Amino acid sequence: LDALPERIPVSILVGGDTVPVARRMAELLARRFSQARCSIIPGMGHMGLFLHPDHVNSLIHGALSARQ
Repeated sequence: LDALPERIPVSILVGGDTVPVARRMAELLARRFSQARCSIIPGMGHMGLFLHPDHVNSLIHGALSARQ
């Protein structure tokens, strides 16, 4: 991570029902980048990408649209 520029835009998605250590890792990653955005999605677990694809896709699309 130290090789990456600090001001790189980063979007981090983590499920609210994900194990605490994974949520903590997401929060630490978000702090590393000044332009990071960490979204905690209530009711979603570790496999949210597969179990809630419409919600995840909507968040990704919103993040990409905001950066253009």
